[in-house]
Amino acid sequence: MVWMDYGLVCMRRDYWESLCHRWATRPWKETSQAAKHNRAAHPEKNVHTSGSVSYVTHSQKLKTYDRMMADRYADGTPHPDLDSEA
Repeated sequence: MVWMDYGLVCMRRDYWESLCHRWATRPWKETSQAAKHNRAAHPEKNVHTSGSVSYVTHSQKLKTYDRMMADRYADGTPHPDLDSEA
């Protein structure tokens, strides 16, 4: 295991060696290869997300909501009373 000599400074040596041994097992390698194959087969799905909603989609929804609220209350209509304790 070539990578065993390159442990992290912030991790105890015995923890690092334990991880290296785990990563060298057949089940771990099979799972790793399957995940690698899946990521390569579906690159559009391999994005940072917040749950099932991507960051970009979430950001766009927030901008739309902000515009909608600004339009709704721009004419001087009072804002709804919100419970500050909630």
